[in-house]
Amino acid sequence: MLLEKCDSRGVVGVGVLVNTSMPMSIDSFKHLTTRIGRLRLKRCRSVPLLTVFVVYAPTSNYEEEEVEVFYMGSEKFYREDHTFFKVIIGDFNAKIEPRRTSH
Repeated sequence: MLLEKCDSRGVVGVGVLVNTSMPMSIDSFKHLTTRIGRLRLKRCRSVPLLTVFVVYAPTSNYEEEEVEVFYMGSEKFYREDHTFFKVIIGDFNAKIEPRRTSH
């Protein structure tokens, strides 16, 4: 698992679960914001790099401004990345609630 945390409590950030046969294919993983990560994978020989953006969007419970900041940031990082192959994956309607205790 590739993970970077932006919060000392470990409750904010994005991560990627990678198949154990893939570590040699990983070029880098970078946490761009608390909601956006970028995984770069090496490709075979002359085939260009693959960039996977991993995201989780704010839900409709958030202020419209925060939702707009997320989508503007996603577009900015996508446009700034100059790899030929790009994919965006994630949860575009994430809602995270406190962990329930088992009583």
